[in-house]
Amino acid sequence: MVLSNIAAGTSRIGLFTTVTTLSLLDPVRAFEDYLTLDNLSDGRVELMIGKGNGTAQAELFHVTTDDQWDRNR
Repeated sequence: MVLSNIAAGTSRIGLFTTVTTLSLLDPVRAFEDYLTLDNLSDGRVELMIGKGNGTAQAELFHVTTDDQWDRNR
C-alpha cells in the first residue's frame, strides 16, 4: 500500500522493499502483488527476495524449515 501510494505521487524514483521473505508467502499472490505494483509504477519496482533467518521466523507463519523452498516450486 505504501509503495503504491508513492508510485502514484512520483514518476522517476525507484521503488523497492528491503527483502521479501518469499519462502513464507504464497508465491502466486506475491507475484500478483509485485506485478501489479510494477505495472502501476511503469516498471520502477525492484524485487529483492530472501529465504529468511531460520526456524523462529518460520514458526511465526506455521511453515517448517524443510518445506520453505518447496512452497515456491
